[in-house]
Amino acid sequence: MKTITTNTIEQISQELASSISEETKKVLEVLHFNVKSLLKPLDNLSEDEKLSVIGNLINEQLLKLKSSCSVEDYQRIYHEVDNTTDYFTVPSEFYDAVVTEGDQIATDLFYKAVGYNDWSIELPINVVDIKTYCLSPNVKKEQFNETLLWIAMRYIGVLECLDYEKKHNSNKKGSKSSKVK
Repeated sequence: MKTITTNTIEQISQELASSISEETKKVLEVLHFNVKSLLKPLDNLSEDEKLSVIGNLINEQLLKLKSSCSVEDYQRIYHEVDNTTDYFTVPSEFYDAVVTEGDQIATDLFYKAVGYNDWSIELPINVVDIKTYCLSPNVKKEQFNETLLWIAMRYIGVLECLDYEKKHNSNKKGSKSSKVK
């Protein structure tokens, strides 16, 4: 066994401290992030323009999901998506309705878009219809855009979790096959 020098020990120790520090900063950034900060690009738009942008985002993500995600995939990773999107809320009663309603509507729209249990919905979805027909009175008017954004976040979260899972599983398979040789 080779003995390492004091300088090497100090160098590796500093590298570890630096790495831990950088990762801690990332975690802190995530812990203090919230949905409202995601809406900043919409600040200078009219209400109709905001709805158009968010509606486009929801429909684009829903189309991607429809073509790449099965109901079984959606159900399998649902809790992982929950864990991921939970980082976008600051513990607050303000977000309770946004999260609850957004999660439910996102799931309902996805199931209808893929024809689950013979339900269907025609795409693209008009976000005004979501406001009119899907939201309960628990969502305040000033929470509407956050709720729509939450729906889009759920879809993006599903796609990202599936992509991560696919990459992670292919890395596992690659490492197993290289060990077998």
